[in-house]
Amino acid sequence: MIHPVYPHAKIRTQALSALALSVIACGGSTAFRSESHSSTRSDTQAVAMGFGTQHTCALSRLGQVRCQGRNWAGQLGAGVVGLSRRNGESVDGVQDAIQVQVNPTAGVSCALVRQGRVLCWGSNEFGMLGVGHENDELCETSYRRIPCRRAPVLVDGLADVTRIAMGNQSICAVQSSGRVWCWGDAAGPLGHPNTPRPVLVPELEGVVYISASLNEMFVHVEGGRAFLFPEGIAVEVPEGMRISTSSWGAFCGVASNGVASCYGRSRHGLLGELDQSDQFRRVVLEVASVRSVAAGASHACLLKNDRSVWCWGDARNGALGSRPLATEVCRGFLDEDVPCVRQPVLVEGLTDVSSLALSDRFSCAVRVDGSIWCWGRLQEGVWWHQPRQMDW
Repeated sequence: MIHPVYPHAKIRTQALSALALSVIACGGSTAFRSESHSSTRSDTQAVAMGFGTQHTCALSRLGQVRCQGRNWAGQLGAGVVGLSRRNGESVDGVQDAIQVQVNPTAGVSCALVRQGRVLCWGSNEFGMLGVGHENDELCETSYRRIPCRRAPVLVDGLADVTRIAMGNQSICAVQSSGRVWCWGDAAGPLGHPNTPRPVLVPELEGVVYISASLNEMFVHVEGGRAFLFPEGIAVEVPEGMRISTSSWGAFCGVASNGVASCYGRSRHGLLGELDQSDQFRRVVLEVASVRSVAAGASHACLLKNDRSVWCWGDARNGALGSRPLATEVCRGFLDEDVPCVRQPVLVEGLTDVSSLALSDRFSCAVRVDGSIWCWGRLQEGVWWHQPRQMDW
């Protein structure tokens, strides 16, 4: 039997149910299998992914959202709870999606659709569905009952949304006007408490992009400026840069001239620096012709214009691919010494990649043909140092 993991479970004790994997209940354990065939159906050709600790959703070429994994709060959008899925299935009621977000810990999924509206489903314990609590259902778990919605609901009062960003217990949305609305517990970059429906953040104007980690939010405003909240740290952002995010607060992106940068702190060698201080800062990556960058909890990968993938950071879990030789030591989550690689190394055997998605111990890539390939520590005892194609 697969048991649910509750909102306060630690990410590093995850039993991964990523969409890129097929999850099979095996008498109290969870087994994984990869597939050797390519997906030919356009509804299963992925363009982007979002990872949670217990479920994952992917966005298909047709704008459908397909979710897989554990379903203790209805986060798969299947209309039921408790029934885990080993293969991804489309979420009813979500069409023309252009972005999908998955909460790392709280069992919440959201999609931004082409019409500028936002739909969410799953746990509503922290008000992250944006619809209040009046019509909540109750999802029964072995721990307790929690408010939830088993199917997608339209977030109240939001329109003209261009981007959503999901933090630990809150979600924010940017409108085409540059205004920001947030909802959830301690919602948004300025910590508005207990807001189960979207509230305007009047202090923020002219926002062009927003990205969130578990506990921090990176807000990019007009004029090449950005702010890290809740600290309020101001940083400069190169022209045309769009930021990706890590579960632990490293933000990376690529400017319009193809120069990649990371903002964060230098644990795990994520910034490629010898300096191991906790000071938040920007580091320019000395790699040319970068198409995009993705940051995980303790490693990062970049996609070059030739569609090859290069990774660096924590080398313990195989998430860098190709068994790279770790010649340096970095500081871990508990201030322990961990083997790391500070400069990007090529992930061998992987070509024609269109996008990347990273978790805390593994990496995944979406190829041009829509197939998904993953490598790293997929679960306890499951290590892949070479990319393998997945069935979703």
